[in-house]
Amino acid sequence: MTVTKSIKFRFPMDIQYFAEDSETSAETVNTETQTETTEKPEIMIPKTRFDEVNTKFKDVQRQLEELLKEKQDREKAEAEKRGEYERLYQDTTKQAEEFKTKAETTEQRVQQLESVISQLLDAKLENIPEDFRDLIPANFTVEQKLEWIATAEKKGLFAKKTQQQIGDDTNAPDKQKVDLNSLNPMQLFMAGYGSK
Repeated sequence: MTVTKSIKFRFPMDIQYFAEDSETSAETVNTETQTETTEKPEIMIPKTRFDEVNTKFKDVQRQLEELLKEKQDREKAEAEKRGEYERLYQDTTKQAEEFKTKAETTEQRVQQLESVISQLLDAKLENIPEDFRDLIPANFTVEQKLEWIATAEKKGLFAKKTQQQIGDDTNAPDKQKVDLNSLNPMQLFMAGYGSK
């Protein structure tokens, strides 16, 4: 059997090699012709359309690369900010701990000073006569009471006043009586006029 030249093979073949069995070669030729007829013809794209699509593809690819780069830059900046925030957080916690310890020591110091101030107030109250203790305002704090007492003492509110008896001699009792017999005439003369 001879093969017609109407069949186009993609690869150059030696058909004589397959010619031994006429039935199989005829079937082979029939199946090859059927596959060629069922294959779609090759689509041709004009060069301008290809260039247009190719440039769009390159533009989109460039935009994608820019977006990816911006995303990486943003992520890097956020990571740096997170690092800064972490540093600020650590600094703030350190300061908070320092303030906490200072507050605790200050609280202890305040308690000690309050006990000392209350002792001072008690000492001041003991020196104030019973009649005047009810003059001290009760709604004042310990510090305000001490301040009020100090001001009242400066103005002489709690000072004990000595009462002079009426009818006593006007001369001071602490003067010594001088023996007039032991004085010379000049001293007697000066004592008479009140000069020494």
